[in-house]
Amino acid sequence: MQPTLLMNITHLKEKILTRPLASRWIPYGFVVLFCLGLESLLLGLGWTDLGIPYLYHYDFLYNSTLVKGIVDHGWYLNNPSLGAPGGLTMYDYPEVANINFLLVKFIALFTSDWAKVTNLFYVVTFPLAAVSALYVFRQFQVPSPVALTGSLLFAFAPYHYLRLHHLVYTNYFFIPLVTLVLLWIMSGKRLIVFREPDSGRWKLNVFSGPALGCIVIALQVSGSVIYYSFFSCFFLLVAGAVGTLNLRNAGALFTSWILIGVICTGVAVQMAPTWINQMNHGENPLVVLRPAKETEEYGLKIAQLLLPVTRHRVTWMGQLRERYDRTAPLNNENRFASLGLAGSVGFLALLIGLFSRRVDEGRDDLKFHLASLNISALLLGTVGGFSSLFAYFINSQIRAYNRISIFIEFFAIFAFTLLLAYVYKKFLRTQLSYLVGYAVCGVILVFGLLDQTPMSFKTPYPLTKKQFERDASFFKRIEQALPEGAMVFQLPFVGFPIDKGPSRMIPYDHVRGYLHTRTVKWSYGAITGRETNIWQQNVSLLPAQDMVDILVFSGFHGIYLDRMGYADEGLQMIQDFSRILGQSPINSEGGRKVFFHLDPYTQKKKRQTSPEEWETQQMTVLKNPLLFRGQNLFHASQVIEMPAGFVEIVQQRSGESRSKVLVGGWAVDPETQTPVKRLMVVHEGRASQLFISQQVPRPDISRKYGTEAVLKSQWSMVLDTSTWASEKHSFEIYAVLKGDRLGRLGGCENKCRVTLSSK
Repeated sequence: MQPTLLMNITHLKEKILTRPLASRWIPYGFVVLFCLGLESLLLGLGWTDLGIPYLYHYDFLYNSTLVKGIVDHGWYLNNPSLGAPGGLTMYDYPEVANINFLLVKFIALFTSDWAKVTNLFYVVTFPLAAVSALYVFRQFQVPSPVALTGSLLFAFAPYHYLRLHHLVYTNYFFIPLVTLVLLWIMSGKRLIVFREPDSGRWKLNVFSGPALGCIVIALQVSGSVIYYSFFSCFFLLVAGAVGTLNLRNAGALFTSWILIGVICTGVAVQMAPTWINQMNHGENPLVVLRPAKETEEYGLKIAQLLLPVTRHRVTWMGQLRERYDRTAPLNNENRFASLGLAGSVGFLALLIGLFSRRVDEGRDDLKFHLASLNISALLLGTVGGFSSLFAYFINSQIRAYNRISIFIEFFAIFAFTLLLAYVYKKFLRTQLSYLVGYAVCGVILVFGLLDQTPMSFKTPYPLTKKQFERDASFFKRIEQALPEGAMVFQLPFVGFPIDKGPSRMIPYDHVRGYLHTRTVKWSYGAITGRETNIWQQNVSLLPAQDMVDILVFSGFHGIYLDRMGYADEGLQMIQDFSRILGQSPINSEGGRKVFFHLDPYTQKKKRQTSPEEWETQQMTVLKNPLLFRGQNLFHASQVIEMPAGFVEIVQQRSGESRSKVLVGGWAVDPETQTPVKRLMVVHEGRASQLFISQQVPRPDISRKYGTEAVLKSQWSMVLDTSTWASEKHSFEIYAVLKGDRLGRLGGCENKCRVTLSSK
């Protein structure tokens, strides 16, 4: 054998044994394989049946609804299977997350099972985050073993699986990429706007590789999640300011502004359907009521960044976290912000580095730039920070600033990776020592992952599977008993989105029926404040006999009832419906869910009603169910004399075909000393509308009554006057009190008057 060949073989063997990650592409293959394996090992993902969702409650149900809407109907904005009889339209509550939804559509090319699509989406987010982080680390010459370690720690950040119920938030692969752009800007890299060194002239260049890369990343950010877009714009402002002040070059600031403009343009394009809908149908002030104080409630807490994750593997660490969560105030979703041990080391290193920078260090000091981004994130997101000023004086719709923690996580993991890289390069100088380096990185990775992913955070697959299959069996029975396209009215009434529901229901419980059927249309899902939502509220508050008749005339084929939504577990409603319909209901396993078939009663009703009268009644009840039977719904003896609150016109708004009035005030049940939940509008002696009040805090009313029980007594509603003549009108608003008694709200003598123009 030739000596040259022997030397090449020997060199290849040494390279394979000592530097297996030296290739440009091999580390990316390793990180993808590691992610998929670790998901199964640490989180219990992958070995389960992909047809069973990883979670099956709370906001995960909401996100599953969006996914199923995309799978069934092409996109999430319009879903005719929800919100019957009108259908769900999401224009009032847009999800600016189209990059995520495009990924959903891509996965849906291979399966039409929404649960599989949802699970695969989540599985893919781990390697996406790891590959993105690995790419950024390699851009800064971090050795492959160290870069692989840091990228996996970032991909398996506690935030990633604690946020599983907020599905789209788990796809944060762009954060390392946008951080790369921020560091480029802060270090003075010539990107989009810069000054030519020779001529001193300003130059705009959007077609170079780096510039196009920055624009593409900005567009990705705009389609991620609105919170991530907002935070990225904030960091771009910081990067532009730091780069300009540090380098005395305004090009950094101009570049950051352009990229902010790209992000805002991308968001605006996604918001365009909402704005068009508002121009045609008016704004909806009731769909999301977020007072500025919630910024404090959902703010970031430094303690929660540094504390161990809940139920840590090490007993005393878990007890430490449990003690804090049990006794400290303002604990909510912000507890998902834990950085883990590796992230905490990097976080503290960035804080120390911010104050220990030497004068002789270069202006493009990477550690200082990361420290600047880290401290700016803290100043914005911390409880009582700049976020509160923004909420109180500019806009309060961005409220959960704790979600900036995933940006802090990457800054911190980046700093930890740089520390590890420094040690790696300093002490590993021989070929054999690389094996030691690999082993050390492996040990750090194992301990870091065990620290960040306690066993208790494995998805509760056996329980989820049991609940899922039980629901599937019940709702399939309903679907098989109904014709295609049949509408089912769901009780108790629950608004959409966000509404928790009454009694022991949890958010989005009513969506389970839709998730398990394809041909049934469900009433749940009508957007709060819009016509269908108001119609459903009105129907749900009527006596059982009137409710059944109205639903029959409106074309509904069934009534579904969740007993968890009633204090008496729905016993009275079930008895009333059984008596009226002459049938026993279909019950789910365990008896929580109940279904009544309306078709036999409908056929009986049609035999007793002429086609002309049927059509007239149908038009009446679909327009305003409270006009059904043409009689007053209350008697004067029902009205109590005690004052129950105050009402005034907040704003009168006119549209092309109707007029609407925004009304607000406060209401308290004087007998029970609790906020009123139901309100009735009386016009011309007849109840014209019923509402579920949107309750927000009123400290002044709490002081007036001397009890915290009446704190959330503020309400507002949109008064639909489309059936009123074009003239001056007076109306009254009553609080529906205990025992269905009515309490008249003050203020209407002088303030409950409105003049309607011609429609």
